[in-house]
Amino acid sequence: MGFKSIPKDAKKNLNWVEDYLQTVHEAFLIEAFRSHFALDTFDSDPRGFPDPNDSQEMKSNWLKRDVGKFIDTFISYTFAEKEAAVGE
Repeated sequence: MGFKSIPKDAKKNLNWVEDYLQTVHEAFLIEAFRSHFALDTFDSDPRGFPDPNDSQEMKSNWLKRDVGKFIDTFISYTFAEKEAAVGE
C-alpha cells in the first residue's frame, strides 16, 4: 500500500484511511518502545530487561514495573484525558 496521497473523500476510502492510521499507530508504538527502553539501534541491548537466568519473581516485577510504566506512558490514558482529546 502506498501513502503518496490522501484520498479526497475519506468516507469513500475508509479502508485506506484505516490502513493508514494502523500504520501510523504501529510506527508510534515501535518508536515509543525503542525510546522507552533506550534502544539506540535495532542491535542495541535494551535497558533494564531482566536476564534470562533471573528468578521468575524478578521477571514478574520487571514486567509489572517497566512494561507497566511503558503502557501507562504511551498507551493508556485516563477518562478525563480521553474527554479532553475528543473535546467533550
